[in-house]
Amino acid sequence: MRTTGLSSNKNCNFFNEIIHEIKNLRIVAHSPTRESVVSIAMHNAIMCCGDGTSYVINNEGDLYATGLNHQKQLGVDNKTHECGPHTQCMICKKQMSREYFLQVELMQCQEDGFSGVSCCGASTCAIGRYSGKLFSWGDNTKGQLGTGEPLTTGHLPSAVAYYKCGIGHNMLMPSVKQISCGKKHTIILTKCLRVMTCGDNSRGQLGVGNRAGLEMSEYFLDIQQLLQQNQEYSLACISSVHAGNYVCGVITNENKLLTWGLGLYLQLGYIPQDGLLQRLPCTVQHIKKNHDGSLVEQDLLATSLSFGFDHTACIGLDCNVYSWGINTCGKLGNGSKLNNRFPSVACTTDTLKSDPVVISCGGYHTLLVTADKTLWTCGSGKFGAGYGLSPNKSLFFKRVYIRGGRNRDLNIIGASAGKTHSLLITDDNLVLTCGKMKSSMYMHTDNPRTVDTFDGFGGLGYFQGIASHGHVLQFKIVTQLEDVMGFGNSFSNNMLQKISIFLLGIYFDKNITTCDKVFMNSMNEELIEMIIHYI
Repeated sequence: MRTTGLSSNKNCNFFNEIIHEIKNLRIVAHSPTRESVVSIAMHNAIMCCGDGTSYVINNEGDLYATGLNHQKQLGVDNKTHECGPHTQCMICKKQMSREYFLQVELMQCQEDGFSGVSCCGASTCAIGRYSGKLFSWGDNTKGQLGTGEPLTTGHLPSAVAYYKCGIGHNMLMPSVKQISCGKKHTIILTKCLRVMTCGDNSRGQLGVGNRAGLEMSEYFLDIQQLLQQNQEYSLACISSVHAGNYVCGVITNENKLLTWGLGLYLQLGYIPQDGLLQRLPCTVQHIKKNHDGSLVEQDLLATSLSFGFDHTACIGLDCNVYSWGINTCGKLGNGSKLNNRFPSVACTTDTLKSDPVVISCGGYHTLLVTADKTLWTCGSGKFGAGYGLSPNKSLFFKRVYIRGGRNRDLNIIGASAGKTHSLLITDDNLVLTCGKMKSSMYMHTDNPRTVDTFDGFGGLGYFQGIASHGHVLQFKIVTQLEDVMGFGNSFSNNMLQKISIFLLGIYFDKNITTCDKVFMNSMNEELIEMIIHYI
């Protein structure tokens, strides 16, 4: 950096070389190494789709959201007129969704940012980037935000401070590693590997068994502690947690898969104890064919799991894709139109030509990303599968090609399926969406027995005129986010501009006494370390 005495041309050349080296960090190798496979799988923590909402986090920890906001699930308030608590005019209704992405800014999290986000129904949770704090907002009618606050709707973002230890005492909430939201419940995995749940328990979603009077919990419960007396149902050494509409599931360090909750939609992978509800964790098994042709039932070993709205899919340790549940529009991807109560192989590496690393189930479709960054989908083309005009639906996993600049195929590193739309991110920092443009909102009226229904923007994040008959059939780039997104080791265009100013200040003033000093001092230490490390 000490280059005093260079000519102005050499100064420019030197500075341009530095910027060129930084931009080279955005080049990703095409050969999938083990590290790249792990990083692709981790990208699903920074993006999610819900019921008409979309969220994505860049590598600076900034959270962007779009879609329905009638329960403030985007983390922002709505502008309303004087229409009364339960009666909204048309202007107010239009304010209750967002056509384009907005940045979610929390006063409690200004210096933190986010590292993970999850949503379902009208509730959202996020993890603080460095502190590991848990934040939640949106609908809290069943206590699914875990804040212990009154059971109401429309909560703005707040930190979850406590959880319940056993049945009585409140304890400080530890740092959180992973979150997953169900329709009216939430499950988290802390950094000390404790599994906690909160919210609705009417269908056994909390996984604590038949505890008298526990229809819901407005605080997170440490279910491992509650289950420790029953060794048959203990949850030890958990690596990941997952939630669906009315179900929950975990994967252990031994890759065993356990699920619990409502069995009505066949999402559990087995027949529940009472035929309908499974209130305690139970291991999922499948039928495997031996070399001699005999059939044997054994535990299903999985590396990744996803619950849709009424179906389930996972990536097996054998790199096969398994699916089960309701098979609307062929979203199980097994070539059949029939529902499936038990796990069965839907797709193999022979078809994919690469190992699957990301699986995401939506309302009418399923998304799959492989280690070589290709996208495969099945189910309804109108609700997020992204086939284009043809086919309308696919009973098998079908590869979807997405053309980028210079007529090359975009490399997909993350995918999330919502109820009626989908969200993708690429290795060159693009965000893409497709599916249904509008989604339904349900608001209570002055009459508690009636619900007001109206449509709002459904999480695609771009001009509604792009839609054809209310749907976007192919994945489209969200141009609004092109300059602010950066994933993995890539810098966003905005961050590159900040780095340019930072380097200029250091290069042309070794004592850092220019007017840029205040700005450069505000740059976070992580950015400085990244610059020093790579340069």
